[in-house]
Amino acid sequence: MSRRRKDSVRPRLGIAILAATAILVAIAIYSWSTAEPTLETMTVDDYPITDGSSSTHPIGVITACHLLDIPYRDYPWPDGSIRPWPDWEAKEHEEEVEKLAEKIGHHGTHGSYVNLIEGRSDLILVARLPSDEELDYAKNEGVEFDIRPFALDAFVFVVNRNCSIKDLTLDEIRGIYTGSITNWNELGGIEANITAYQRNDQSGSQQLMRWFVMGDLEMMDVPDWILWTMMGPINMLDQDRNGLGYSVYYFEQFMAPNDNLS
Repeated sequence: MSRRRKDSVRPRLGIAILAATAILVAIAIYSWSTAEPTLETMTVDDYPITDGSSSTHPIGVITACHLLDIPYRDYPWPDGSIRPWPDWEAKEHEEEVEKLAEKIGHHGTHGSYVNLIEGRSDLILVARLPSDEELDYAKNEGVEFDIRPFALDAFVFVVNRNCSIKDLTLDEIRGIYTGSITNWNELGGIEANITAYQRNDQSGSQQLMRWFVMGDLEMMDVPDWILWTMMGPINMLDQDRNGLGYSVYYFEQFMAPNDNLS
């Protein structure tokens, strides 16, 4: 497709960004009941137990390391992503690194909300507001959230760089995810069925997809195309030239490795 259309962006090499649909706010949620230490007096022992989504893990680590003057560097993560972490090789900070490693554990958006509600963390960094289910659980547990804007990110759509379509409108994306558009040739591409990958129901990406893109429209029920981790869409689209998926910009751009993209 050669023309550039409203609310679309050009792809880059590797996995292509198709459409930036919204700028999102990462949310810091505080549940301290005691007096908060100041930045000048804070030590690693004072630092809050922090949880959050996969995409906000780097900002949680980097913020802590900067505040506490602890070195960090990038490490490969078990899910295949690349993430900063306190530097285990910094021997002069060895004790602080070990303590901080116990303070920062990101268990995904829904898992971090549950941990906050159940008192296993002091704050979480996430890219979406609490879902209705999470709000109900918090209410039942007598927990109130203190929600504050913390950072900006974007919600993006991604394809394999060999996909025959290079831009999409929001209406076309909605058509794909409601099932009314099923083949790339309906959009000017090749004759090939579209694999419209989704995330699991309580993931941050899935909730953002519903809130910022689908609205009141019902998404297709396609259990075989549901992916359970942030790396899921990246890994599938690395191989599937006819697939479509979504993520948040920071994760896709900086945390997902690009050297394995076809």
